[in-house]
Amino acid sequence: MKAMEIMTREVISLDENTVITEAIAKMRDNSVQTVPVLRDGKYVGVLTYREILKRHSIRPNTKVIHYAIPSPGIAEDDSVESVAKSLVESGLVALPVLKKEKIVGIVSRTDIVKHLSDIYNIKSLTCEDLMFPDPQIVHEKDGVDSAVEAMRSMDLVEIPLVDDHRRYTGILKLDDATRELFGKEKGIKFGQYAPGKQTVKIVCSSLLSELPALKKEDPLEKAASLMVDNIVHIVPIIDSDNRLIGIVEMNTIVNTVAGSNDEEGVLVNISGLEPGEEDLYDIAYFLADKFMTRFHKLTGHNNGQLNINVQKYKTQGKTKYSVRTRLFSGRINLSMDSHNWNFGKCVSDIFDGYEKRLSKLKEKA
Repeated sequence: MKAMEIMTREVISLDENTVITEAIAKMRDNSVQTVPVLRDGKYVGVLTYREILKRHSIRPNTKVIHYAIPSPGIAEDDSVESVAKSLVESGLVALPVLKKEKIVGIVSRTDIVKHLSDIYNIKSLTCEDLMFPDPQIVHEKDGVDSAVEAMRSMDLVEIPLVDDHRRYTGILKLDDATRELFGKEKGIKFGQYAPGKQTVKIVCSSLLSELPALKKEDPLEKAASLMVDNIVHIVPIIDSDNRLIGIVEMNTIVNTVAGSNDEEGVLVNISGLEPGEEDLYDIAYFLADKFMTRFHKLTGHNNGQLNINVQKYKTQGKTKYSVRTRLFSGRINLSMDSHNWNFGKCVSDIFDGYEKRLSKLKEKA
């Protein structure tokens, strides 16, 4: 299957001189998180919610070209597997289909999931196979700005909400949050302020959207359909008492498609780090490379995906790191978490944990 067979041909785009408030409204109204930016009708980059959220305060009349980031384009004849890999490697939700610098379409992760049964055999997979267990909890009474910060750090555009007993109650969508958090008159910033300069707390429950949850034993195909039908990128997974035990992310499904080709090598995806933190990227990639050598010896596998999500907490002037990871390779599907003041030690402990678990699996085989 080719990109031209699944791409969206009516592309929502922005001229480079569009102001950021108009851009946000257009993205929100059309439920898109990635919009191509054009100069004289030619593609120059994309505007994403991720880039907007990196700026905790921006001027409302700023032109979008200042926030556009370069991204690869794809061709109409590119295979869907190749497109999935480009999406994963770029870290973007969607990529433009280009023909002589002109946009002729756009392929999103949703487009791939929509045609999942045509490009990947998921009949034997359940939600548990790709579930990210024990996700970060956002309480329905938490402030929306805190939830947005959690979404930003986890690279999500929706996040599940829970009550006092960790029972799932619904989701918060980034589209809805931006409507409340981004003003149009006095600048764009987190929080809303009354005339007396007192912060007005907007609680998550006031913006809650209903979304059915699934059980871990449900078919993965059901989760994919739920995402497409409801235009969301996650599906909450609950237990028999309605407690949130995990989420299935669209990103993980697309990563699985991207890793289904015959290319050797493990694809490492890191989220949660900011530009300027190249030293932390270097540490993560260095330790991942060392671990993959041991991984190959233990399993004989040459390919797969390793997802690393980093969350940072400031305490007493110091940064504490919480790192969550997920490892996919063939039928291997493992997750490991750790937290530490030392980022390198945190990541190293995770890989040591994986090695111990893989050694036990090898002994049982």
